[in-house]
Amino acid sequence: MKKQVLVVALIVALVALFASCTTFSMDGLAYGDLKGTALGDFSVEVVCTEWLGTSGGANIANITQGAGKEAVAAAVQAEIDALGGTGAINVTVEQKATTMQVILNRVSGGIYAPETIVVSGTVVK
Repeated sequence: MKKQVLVVALIVALVALFASCTTFSMDGLAYGDLKGTALGDFSVEVVCTEWLGTSGGANIANITQGAGKEAVAAAVQAEIDALGGTGAINVTVEQKATTMQVILNRVSGGIYAPETIVVSGTVVK
C-alpha cells in the first residue's frame, strides 16, 4: 500500500513539474529610429540567470531585476547593428522557462532561477 502511494505521489509531482513551464509574451514593440524600409527579420534566444524566484516568473528579491531588460536591449541592438539599420519594429519578446530550467530551479530550492527570452522583429533603416 505504501509503495502505491509513493508511486502515485511521484507521478503527480512529475506531472506538476513538467506542466509548470511558464511563458510571458509582448508583441508589437518598437526600438530605435523607426524610419525607412525593412532590412530583414531576426530572432534571437537569450538565456538569463536570475536568483531567488521561479524560472521565467516572479522573483522574491529584485537583485537581478534588470538582467532580462539589458539582455533584450543588447540583443536587439546587436541585430540592428548587424543589418546596418537604425531601429527595429514589430518586436516580440517572449519570456519562458524550459523544462530543464524549471528542474534546476526546483533542485536549487528557488535560489537559481534561469529563464530563456526569445526576441524577434524586423530591422528598419
